[in-house]
Amino acid sequence: MTLDAGVEQICSMSAGAAAALPAVLALSHAVAKRQSSRAFVQRNEDSETMGSYQNRRGAASLKATSRSSSRRAAKPSLPSVPASAEDMAALTIVDGGDEYVNHQTLRRFSQAYQRLLPKAEVIEMDAGTASVLDLDSAIGPSLLAEGAVIVMSNLENASDGVVSVLASFLDGKGSGSALDTVIIASRAAGAKGSRTLTTLKSHGAVVNRIAPLKNISDRISFVISEFRAQGRSVEPMAARELAEAYGARTSDLAAMCDQLCADFAEDPVSVATVRQYTGTTAQATGFQVADAALSGDVSHSVVMLRRAIASGVAPAGIIGALASKLRSIARVSAVDSGALSASELEMPDWLASKVRMQARGFSSDGFAVCFEAVARADEQAKGAAGDTVFALEQAVELIARRGRR
Repeated sequence: MTLDAGVEQICSMSAGAAAALPAVLALSHAVAKRQSSRAFVQRNEDSETMGSYQNRRGAASLKATSRSSSRRAAKPSLPSVPASAEDMAALTIVDGGDEYVNHQTLRRFSQAYQRLLPKAEVIEMDAGTASVLDLDSAIGPSLLAEGAVIVMSNLENASDGVVSVLASFLDGKGSGSALDTVIIASRAAGAKGSRTLTTLKSHGAVVNRIAPLKNISDRISFVISEFRAQGRSVEPMAARELAEAYGARTSDLAAMCDQLCADFAEDPVSVATVRQYTGTTAQATGFQVADAALSGDVSHSVVMLRRAIASGVAPAGIIGALASKLRSIARVSAVDSGALSASELEMPDWLASKVRMQARGFSSDGFAVCFEAVARADEQAKGAAGDTVFALEQAVELIARRGRR
């Protein structure tokens, strides 16, 4: 489906979220595909010269930081997922650290186990609400599947009965025995659930500790690892710019890394490219504009948009953030309607809850109007006739009004 055809189709639909979702998702993928082929924005020589100078200065500063930090113990890297059935553990616990990184690591293990056990049933459960009967049923043999991959969140909230069942499950898995049922569980950072962790570890659970992102150096390392995961690299000062702009908002930081990899082919990604999306300050980023629009405050969202433009954030960066937020709403809505499974959402529970709150007030037709407005702004940012900033203001206002003109 082309972008124009997708807009036409979605706008012709009547109300009914379930009916509109396939077109919304198709349109969102078309927007993403079109954005990935965007040509580089031309930069004047003065900005390039200043960017190169600041990049050299930032890189020197980063090297000095690296030399000082090398005296300290190296931070643990993300745990490796099993590559073969022999590497699998009966119970794998992803423990603590940053909430977003914890969830992503849990998802990576889940996907790895599903590849290794393709005939197993995938069962997701919340340890805090699951009963002993629920867990016994999940672990027990099934007539419809050969084993199970059980993905368990919030282990810190597990009852004593659930912990006892997990311990018994581990005791029943002798060393070297073939596994057809495995459990991957996550525990949030903090003291809660420490006794559960100790108990299960003594019964043979494999614990993978996730390092917290405590400071700017940790966040810079996270940015670099996000680019590396996509086979890309980023200049040191560009990584610092992103880390400073998004701070502790790890999910937004990861989303921006994805957006930059999709929109630009340069390798490494430069600080000048990053500043097209973040501006030279962290006062008003594209994602902050999008959040303001989704909060429903029209005047505040327009003020944030103008502040972002004035601080140097390129319209393309704001458009990318708006499209990313709308795609998230479409995906969460697809899960709620049954068009996607929860495992396909690839989004932590807390973030999905936030997206559901942001989606309140949207009708199917209103959502289509908003996506059309963002698509129109995207076309104008790439050279079509018209005022890109004006089109962006219209899109932001429409999103804040939930598509009501």
